[in-house]
Amino acid sequence: MVKVAIFSSSAYVRRQMAPLLEAHPGSFHIDVPCSLSTAALCQGAEAVCLFVSDEATHDVMEVFHEFGIKLMLLRCPEMFCLDLRAAEDARIRILKVPGYSEHAVAEHAVALSMALNRRLVRCYERVNANNFNLGGLCGIDFHGKTIGIIGVGKVGTVAARIFKALGMRLVAWDPFNREAVAALGGTHVEEIDDLYKEADVISLHVPLTNSTRHMINQESISIMKRGVLIINTARGHVVHTPSIINGLRSGQLGGVALDVYEEEGSLFNQDRSEYSDEERIKYWDFQFATLRSFPNTVITPHSAFLTTESLKMVCNSMLSNLKEYEMGGPYTWELHRW
Repeated sequence: MVKVAIFSSSAYVRRQMAPLLEAHPGSFHIDVPCSLSTAALCQGAEAVCLFVSDEATHDVMEVFHEFGIKLMLLRCPEMFCLDLRAAEDARIRILKVPGYSEHAVAEHAVALSMALNRRLVRCYERVNANNFNLGGLCGIDFHGKTIGIIGVGKVGTVAARIFKALGMRLVAWDPFNREAVAALGGTHVEEIDDLYKEADVISLHVPLTNSTRHMINQESISIMKRGVLIINTARGHVVHTPSIINGLRSGQLGGVALDVYEEEGSLFNQDRSEYSDEERIKYWDFQFATLRSFPNTVITPHSAFLTTESLKMVCNSMLSNLKEYEMGGPYTWELHRW
């Protein structure tokens, strides 16, 4: 039976992975993220389980190889810091999960749009401070407005259905799923600029590729409707952060809601609330600090996937991956074949 060392094992991960530990006795949790300084904590395991913000660099792979690691299980579809060539050299097989619950991510995107539009964070903070003034809390009706969905895969499709149920007109762009847009009762635009010009709210649901990297930039923002709301639950690098900061400053953007951030690898999945001033300055991200300082931004810590159903799906996928490994393949969700 394969023993698995589970890195970045916070309380919710321990609950999520209980079935794995039951099926694979001897597996164990490691509280800290995986890095060069912590990789050796895998000693005694044959496999490691990593999350999106863990580090799997060339040097980390060498440590894994030294301690006899043969398998890397990702409890995410992709990682920020993963050296595939080093994994191949170390003969470490990498198996990923196919994704999270599309309903979880889509519902979170809609929730972010609502929180942003109706100033729900500000409402909550005011009431807690015994301030019941209504100034600055006015939003817009979504009913009758245009939702622009960029990427009509599983998540984008669910998000489109929810936004449409609010009475919004659907405009979408996805060069690979034109028929899906028609089935949703929406309008597919051949040129993404047309979506930028029409949408009152834009929700991003694309993978990160060379063509989608920084697709939301100074140029694209300049042709959007003034006051547009942008929602990103896709990938941080789909958005060029300095451009949205400039858009917020100028008023071209009416608001931005993010569950992902370009440099989130050094920020998210950590608790820095009790850091000293010196530690805070050491890890200070001036760009992120500027972004979150705006009154019309809402940011969540890459938690769109975080539902009971989604976590169960991830654990079941990992158990299937382990079964395929113990049987010697074939592998349904191998990240990189060597």
